[in-house]
Amino acid sequence: MAAKRTGPRSRGRPTRTEAGDRREALLRAVRQLCAEHGTHAATVRAVARRAGVDPTLVTYYFGSRDGMLRAVIEQAAREGRERFLAAGPPGVRAEDRLGAIVTHLLGVLRADPYLPRLVVERVLGGDVRARERYVREVVAPVASAVAGIVAEGRRRGELRDVDPRFLLQTIVGTCVFFFLAAPVSRRALGVDPSDPATVDAFARHTAELLLHGMRR
Repeated sequence: MAAKRTGPRSRGRPTRTEAGDRREALLRAVRQLCAEHGTHAATVRAVARRAGVDPTLVTYYFGSRDGMLRAVIEQAAREGRERFLAAGPPGVRAEDRLGAIVTHLLGVLRADPYLPRLVVERVLGGDVRARERYVREVVAPVASAVAGIVAEGRRRGELRDVDPRFLLQTIVGTCVFFFLAAPVSRRALGVDPSDPATVDAFARHTAELLLHGMRR
């Protein structure tokens, strides 16, 4: 009967913890490059160089550049979903909860300004896998939360009858376009979405504009 090995583990396939750490480091590198230079800068070689690893490791974890960008969308979307759902706890006025959702969504997009363009290119474009997962893991739970807030607001007599589906599209469309239009709005309007004070002012403006039309 062979004796049990008591010495240190031989190097080979990384442990689950090591693999998770390397994968997170690569995703962090992708997000940094996208934020600094745009999504076009996140090539396999550039990501590997930023993370300090061999490019084959990117292929090992993600399969391809498309897989890598899909993983970034999924990671950022999960983070955004949790912040979105945590905005405005139950028990407070419906309009305060909706206002908090606007503020949190803009905060998520300011932290990851490349995300709107990446979602447009990948989720709304031809990546069916990314789209289906985005719908299931992000859009569906957020839509359900918004519908619940609207229903509660109507029961309390705080909100008039509005379609929560259209409300969600209005909120997301307004906030996303604020960042997508940055190259034009900086020059034409002097509005800089990278400035925290500007984002806060836009959040107050958007929330008040939306809620003014929803109050009973």
